[in-house]
Amino acid sequence: MKRFFSGSFGFAERVCARRAKGAKRLRGVLRGPGVRRFCRRAAFSLVEVVIAVGLFGFVVLAIMGTMTMALNSTKESEMRLRAAHVATAILGAVKADPAFGADDANEFPLPDLTALTGSDDKTRVLINSQGRKVGAAGDAAFLFAYKLAQDAQMPNLIYCNLEISWPPEAPPGKEIDSYKVASSVLLPQ
Repeated sequence: MKRFFSGSFGFAERVCARRAKGAKRLRGVLRGPGVRRFCRRAAFSLVEVVIAVGLFGFVVLAIMGTMTMALNSTKESEMRLRAAHVATAILGAVKADPAFGADDANEFPLPDLTALTGSDDKTRVLINSQGRKVGAAGDAAFLFAYKLAQDAQMPNLIYCNLEISWPPEAPPGKEIDSYKVASSVLLPQ
């Protein structure tokens, strides 16, 4: 047992023994003038630890800020994609059948284009994420605004300016973002 403990050193003692000038092993313990100086330098001081923790915290905060911006950007992109999908679906339904809004039990946000006469002012309607009218702002995902105008030279050509904005409860001009599309619908003769 004595032989095992007397010949073995810990890691810190071995480092000190290699670096310390004049270190000698006496009865299994390092002795000498350089041992104490090098063994003390093997540990970190409190100032070094505080600086390291501060730098680590600074880096973590920077990474967290970047992640927050990335999540916000992802959410905005998702909302724009949903708005574009809704606008495309509404225009596609109207182009396929201009009278589509007439017999849809008032759920479709655009009126019957075949009954349109002249120019219409900008109309605002609350819609859900499927593009259907809703009555309450709590059920709405978007605010849908449209302006329809009939061409003076070609009465069967209607210009549609659609704007989908969010959040739906925001007053005009205070929206987070919006998606606008302009198109024309040719009515059947």
